[in-house]
Amino acid sequence: MRKAPVIVAIVAVAAAAGLAAQAPETRASVIARAQVWSPTDVRSMDLFSGPDDPGRFEFGQEIRCKYIDKAMNGRSPKFACVTPAGDELKIKYGETNGEVHGEVAATRLLWALGFGADSMYSVSVLCQGCPDTIGLATARRGERLVNPAVVERKMPGREVTSAGLEGWSWLELDLIDEAAGGASRTHRDALKLLAVFLQHTDTKPEQQRLVCLDDGESADGTCDRPFMLINDLGLTFGRANLVNSNLVGSVNFQGWEQTPVWKDDARCVGNLPRSLTGTLKDPVISEDGREFLAARLSALSDMQIRGMFEAARIELRSSPATGTSSGMAPRAIDEWVRVFKDKRREIVERRCDVLWPAGLSALFGTAPILRLQERSSHALTMAMNGISLFGYTRVYLALATVLAFMYGLRAGAALLLLLALNGVMTDGAKAIVASPRPDAVDSAVQNLDAVFTLGQSFLGDSVNQSVDSEDGYGFPSGHVAVTTAFMFGAAHLFGLRSIWPAMLVLIPAMALSRIYLGRHFVGDVLGGLGVGIIATALAFLALTLGRLTRDKGAIEPASRTLLLAGGCALLALGSGIGPYDSGRFLGLAAGVFLIVYTQLDRHLSTAARTADSPWLARVARVIAAAVIYFVVWRGTNAALDAAGILTTPEGALIAGALPAFALLPAPLFLERVLSFAATYKRKAGHIDRPSHLVGRGERI
Repeated sequence: MRKAPVIVAIVAVAAAAGLAAQAPETRASVIARAQVWSPTDVRSMDLFSGPDDPGRFEFGQEIRCKYIDKAMNGRSPKFACVTPAGDELKIKYGETNGEVHGEVAATRLLWALGFGADSMYSVSVLCQGCPDTIGLATARRGERLVNPAVVERKMPGREVTSAGLEGWSWLELDLIDEAAGGASRTHRDALKLLAVFLQHTDTKPEQQRLVCLDDGESADGTCDRPFMLINDLGLTFGRANLVNSNLVGSVNFQGWEQTPVWKDDARCVGNLPRSLTGTLKDPVISEDGREFLAARLSALSDMQIRGMFEAARIELRSSPATGTSSGMAPRAIDEWVRVFKDKRREIVERRCDVLWPAGLSALFGTAPILRLQERSSHALTMAMNGISLFGYTRVYLALATVLAFMYGLRAGAALLLLLALNGVMTDGAKAIVASPRPDAVDSAVQNLDAVFTLGQSFLGDSVNQSVDSEDGYGFPSGHVAVTTAFMFGAAHLFGLRSIWPAMLVLIPAMALSRIYLGRHFVGDVLGGLGVGIIATALAFLALTLGRLTRDKGAIEPASRTLLLAGGCALLALGSGIGPYDSGRFLGLAAGVFLIVYTQLDRHLSTAARTADSPWLARVARVIAAAVIYFVVWRGTNAALDAAGILTTPEGALIAGALPAFALLPAPLFLERVLSFAATYKRKAGHIDRPSHLVGRGERI
């Protein structure tokens, strides 16, 4: 095929352009070494006075400053002013702004427990030149009294930024590598549980800071002591909510009192709904993390807890009265202390290593894992990691793409849709069951998964979670589910008899590898087998994807699958469960529908097969598909990041859909365009030839 080298050249240039636009990243290595906690003597901390920093303020101290007209980030009322000494301050204020109370209390708590936080002080501000909308007029001309108000002092540290990224996503917290010197799983889970305890609802990346605690900046700009902290804790001591409402999420007594710490009674899953812009949702907490936070919370005395709420002047904050829309009822500090202790008791009395009823304990116990890991060796671990590497959905999608362009386009398209459907079903099962992984239950279980610990950037470098994200949920095993779906699908669609005996070896081997590596319980891999079988049955019996291989009637399964994918996308947007994988399913379904509806593959020898096409042509299509997918994926993520919606459910859906949509139709369309251009060129050349050459061996 003469035009195949042209295709390769074009997509190679596109790939080079995409790679050239990428700036070198050091962010991942900094995060891998980051800490989230430092030791403190909890019992000796003065939560009323707060940190004894050089720039500290006394409780209720009167501050005089001159208003600065500058834009301030965020929705809560705030302004900037400068003191006579030239100290520029950031002031939060407002009688109905819960953040002036919640942020003081929350930062004091994190500071006392050893987690990083800015310092917040309750003050009274006399503002010279403040607008009439801020504070109350005083006897002094041009001066207004702003009370209640809080002033912020940043935690010392040099900001670490990379490629324009601000803050950090809670998803990135799991990229910390203890082997590289980063925070332990215990400390990270304790921080997540503390966010649940506080009902920290506004968890978008800019609400966290990545700082360097080095005394000075090194010559090469590296950071020896990276630290990750929560930057804005105003929307706390309430109830996490979808739109980060101040009234609901910030110092809402009834909301905080009535919201349990744990999502349910069966598992150790924190009860924290994700907001539209949030990046933390219902985290799975390990027993070590729970025990660590419980011990530190238990070290707080009643006097310290009271001092924290007194410093926040929390008794001035009103909460919505039950059953009314306008009634406001301030709560005494004693009531806040009582609820604090009740919620602390929920953490102290929970055990995160008791997960399932007795009848299922055999399937979800760590004994089989520990027995396997007792016989571990370097060679065996490498072999198990090699098997596990082939259990990622992205790997099977790549294999299905190769099969589509090398052996059968329509059959490969049906296989891709099956794998995408399986991913959506796995996401849903993980979210519904919310069962933690073995190493979160028993610290004796080792995580031996090299792909997870060392190669996260290869298989999961997108901030959008998918079934490959290795999140805290274990049931069902995504590796076993996608392996099962791929093997059954390939055997049925391509008629490869050799797959059946391979299936009897690969599926058990995949299950064994996931158990040995400490990533799943026995019950998880059995659940993965079930999900894979159910997904296959749904694909072939309900969606009739097998009919895609025949021209006649192929539009029906394509239409039916597109409708199902659209429904899954809407559910994902509404629930926040698996929007990336739902987007991928929707994109593939739309691409297959486009091919079937427009007969985009009609230039092939048959609509269902490509095996009798020239070998070079088939290879060119595979290369084109890979490069086009990569370029669209990179471009989509960059555009969504620039728009600030990459980490939202909508952004995740788009990030999954657009590259998947381009995967199959784009190479075919490119080939059609190049073929048309070549034909036009030959015809034009024939017309331009002298008439005496025509007919002498020259043929159009």
